Amino acid sequence: GKAGQNVTISGISNSKKLTFSLGTGDLAISLPAKYTAGGVDTNNGSEITGDPGATAQYNWSIVITVGENTTINSMSKQIIVTDEGGNTDTCVLTQSAGDTYLTVTKTAIELTYQGNAVSFGVESNTSWTIS
Repeated sequence: GKAGQNVTISGISNSKKLTFSLGTGDLAISLPAKYTAGGVDTNNGSEITGDPGATAQYNWSIVITVGENTTINSMSKQIIVTDEGGNTDTCVLTQSAGDTYLTVTKTAIELTYQGNAVSFGVESNTSWTIS
């Protein structure tokens, strides 16, 4: 995919604090320092301001920016949320494969009868052959 896509992960909780961490996977992302809980910006792992407590629940969300996938393989990463009691929930963020490309530096190659060598550059994010 495209560069700089924002992905929002959200849920409902009644814990007085949530901690977000990254698990296994090959998708290169980082977690933001803050998430939103009950409409309030909250530091990752800190107690939530205005926590309703007990069994009252609030909505939470975290926004993660995912860079462009320039490979031809899909990539993923676990996002783990842990509540105050140590209970965890894991979601897997998967990014689809990027488009394949093949770029050649010359648009035409002229060969002479003497068989002179001609060179050109090729860039690609996948394997290819010339035949």
